[in-house]
Amino acid sequence: MRTAWLVMGHLVVGLALHGCGGTSKSAVDGPSATAGSAGLGAGSAGTGTGGSRGAPPATGGGSSNAGSGALGGTAAGGGVAMGGGVAMGGGVAIGGGVAMGGNAGDGSGGTASCVEGAPCNCKALTGTTKCGAAGAECACPAASKCQKEDGAPCFEPCGGEPFGIWRLDDACFADTHVAETSACEPFLTAKPGKSTLMIKFSDGGQYSVGGQERWTVSSQVPLACLSIESVNRCVDATFYSEVTLFSESTAGGCTANACGVCDCTTEVDRYAAGFGSNWSRAGNQLKLDSATVDYCVQGDTLWLGGKRDGAPKAAYKFSKHSCEGTPVPCSQRTPEQCTMSLACTVGQCKGKTAAQLGCESQSEEDCGVTEGCVWDPKGCYGDPIGQPCTIDNCDTELGCSWGAPKQRCAGEPLPCCTGIASESGDCALLDHASCSKGVGCQITSTGCIGQPSCSTQSDPTICGAMGCAFPSGCKSTECSKLSVGDCHTIPGCYLDW
Repeated sequence: MRTAWLVMGHLVVGLALHGCGGTSKSAVDGPSATAGSAGLGAGSAGTGTGGSRGAPPATGGGSSNAGSGALGGTAAGGGVAMGGGVAMGGGVAIGGGVAMGGNAGDGSGGTASCVEGAPCNCKALTGTTKCGAAGAECACPAASKCQKEDGAPCFEPCGGEPFGIWRLDDACFADTHVAETSACEPFLTAKPGKSTLMIKFSDGGQYSVGGQERWTVSSQVPLACLSIESVNRCVDATFYSEVTLFSESTAGGCTANACGVCDCTTEVDRYAAGFGSNWSRAGNQLKLDSATVDYCVQGDTLWLGGKRDGAPKAAYKFSKHSCEGTPVPCSQRTPEQCTMSLACTVGQCKGKTAAQLGCESQSEEDCGVTEGCVWDPKGCYGDPIGQPCTIDNCDTELGCSWGAPKQRCAGEPLPCCTGIASESGDCALLDHASCSKGVGCQITSTGCIGQPSCSTQSDPTICGAMGCAFPSGCKSTECSKLSVGDCHTIPGCYLDW
């Protein structure tokens, strides 16, 4: 899980968490407080002498245990000593204020301060500090608001056959705590929006993904993650965590939460693309390029995600489909339908009279200079018939639609005749009778000449005679004419959906 945090536009990695001094609404019971209400151990600069011992006990705790055996006050107004400053004599401890220290050289302790909005504890609960005339109090909401439980996984990995075209049906994110450090463990939730993701796992190890991915990601973030000391500064922070599998998140703003954390929200609205990438599988995991994700295929349903390289991620539920139909000719479309296809252009060349034929195939430029033809700006020109219905155009091409998954053989067969020393054959090796059968060869008064390519030769005898190689039994049948069972017998053909 990749997480980043920013405060006022700067990348921050640190901890600035202060406790609250004085009393609390829920008494702080238990062991003695580690600091009194005043800064202790502030000695003269450079003298090495400790401060006095006389701080009163913290409310609800035992006696103050900041002793006089300081390591020496080196900083003006109370150095960073074991008995004072921001070390053991003040700082993070609940029940003691921030040790302010004295003036340089006077050896006197400082006064306690209350940090409004700082996290504090009411027994096992967490809340925020309220500063008033009577001192500091810890206001703690109900446990149900502050104690978050991790959710159950969206699916159980099971492996299976991922081949085919998959369209998104639903998405899910299992609410979870993410341990960045011992003090920084944000709690993440994410709700899917209206996404249009599609993914295709092709025969031969290629995959492609496309479509829009939309999420609302919410995080309850400890102040230690953001290096701020009070929830009142949540508005100064931004935070994001990448929970999506196919696109990147952006940083979102934060607001104060009475549980002593920041509520941070970001919207994900990105186009996902990963064309021409490689996939493989091992057990219940798919490897998509360099990333490893869990998956499960049951019938025509695919669950993918939940984790990526062990980090929590969104999970996606897909169903298998095939694109069916034939694109509608451009000439039969309205101007609005015309713009749906890249093969069509708004406008059409027509004959000025019904007797004028041949204008329909003219472009706008040619139509204007062809006698008897006129350009109709409301028509539709082009020819999408040669473009089949595929994953790339099924949602936009008129006449194409998603249907039940159907496997077929696709591709272009590799040539049977191949070069040996080079891709070129030698027409001069052919006799007079064979020369006319060689593609690229011709008979002249001086013999058989030409510059033939081995790959264009379909006759195995001619292929071998001109110095090329033709494997025994090789066929160059069109892939689309092969059955699913025979598809892999022809090099260059593959199973498609």
